[in-house]
Parts: sequence; C-alpha cells; structure tokens
Amino acid sequence: MESGNQPSVFSDLLVTHTMGNHLHDTTKWCRFISIVGIVFLFIFVIAAITAGTAIAPVVENVFPGMGIAVDNFLLIAMILFVAVFGVLTFLLLRFSILTRRGLELRSQALFNDGLKALRFYLIVYGVIGIIEIILNVAGLFSF
Repeated sequence: MESGNQPSVFSDLLVTHTMGNHLHDTTKWCRFISIVGIVFLFIFVIAAITAGTAIAPVVENVFPGMGIAVDNFLLIAMILFVAVFGVLTFLLLRFSILTRRGLELRSQALFNDGLKALRFYLIVYGVIGIIEIILNVAGLFSF
C-alpha cells in the first residue's frame, strides 16, 4: 500500500510513511485526551462521594418518603456513568499505546490490536449516541 513515489517506512505494517506520521500524531492526542478523561473521572468520583452526604437531606425534603429510592437511582446512574466513561477512556488509551508501540516496533500484531481497541471505542460511542438520539426524540413527543 504505497502511495505515489514515496516508499513505505513501515513496510511490515502495510502503512505508508504519511499514514504512519498521521497515526503517530493521532496516538499522541488520543493519549492526552484519555489522560484528561481519567483525571476528570477521578474528580467526578471524588465530587460524587463528597456531595453524596449533602444531597441526601435535600432529596428527602424535595421527595418526602422517596429519599432512599432517589438516592439509589442517583447511585446507580453515577456508577453506570463511571463504568461507561471508564471503558471509553480505557479503550482510547489502549488504542494510543498499542498503535504507537506497533508503529515504533513495526509490529503488525500490536498495530492491529490498537486498531481493534479503536474499533470497540467507536462502536460503544456510536451505541451511546444512538441511545441519546432515541431518548431525545422520545422526549420531544412526551408532552
């Protein structure tokens, strides 16, 4: 897969020099974004733990008799958010690490594993997007 007259530096990976450079730059940004995501995830967890004690009395005042049910719902929603966001961040970091290592070591197996992680990331993100679209459309029709 060589383009034009440019010989491939990554001949074992079936990647041209330009593609390798773009993928290398992409892995840097993906690693940065995933590290920022991990930091925000930890900040969210710490904020949820500290705010949980302050939220419980307010929920009991707003929804008398349903405080425990609402608290449990919020806990499940937070756990679900942390789990999904954690998986997405992990997959993005995995793509970044494996693809970059595959490019540097000219290892087709590492390169393919990195692209597989990116594929799973995009699948999960797409499913979440479709669910959000469905919920938004359903919200339009529930007056």
